[in-house]
Amino acid sequence: MNPWLKNYGRDRYTFTEEAGAITTRKAYETEASRSHGYPRTAWLQLAIVYGAGLYTAKEQGIVKKGVYFQAFWKAHYFDWLLFMRRGAIYGLVGGFFLGTYMFGSPEISGHRAYNKYRYYFCMPKTDPNNRNTSYFINL
Repeated sequence: MNPWLKNYGRDRYTFTEEAGAITTRKAYETEASRSHGYPRTAWLQLAIVYGAGLYTAKEQGIVKKGVYFQAFWKAHYFDWLLFMRRGAIYGLVGGFFLGTYMFGSPEISGHRAYNKYRYYFCMPKTDPNNRNTSYFINL
């Protein structure tokens, strides 16, 4: 055997065989959760949704001032529509962006969003002048 190639394909520190396909598959499966900071982002979203419900209940007079833990959703005149609107806007969407910024990687998630945009809305178009491949929005 060639002495230069005797450790080819092995890790240089432990001399175990490299498993590139396994690590690539693992990165593919966990990229979304790592880029957005889950599960910590999910807990942040849940806390913001609870805060939106508490704010709605305090606005209606269901919860007294200075009380932060109460089953406000059991009140028969709780405004569910306003709660769902605030929970969706501030809790889910706002918490998603805030959690991505705080716990995740905004760079990776930005690349993922751009790639999804190109996948769904752009289509390669051949250039008759053979300059470059240009893209147009395909709606």
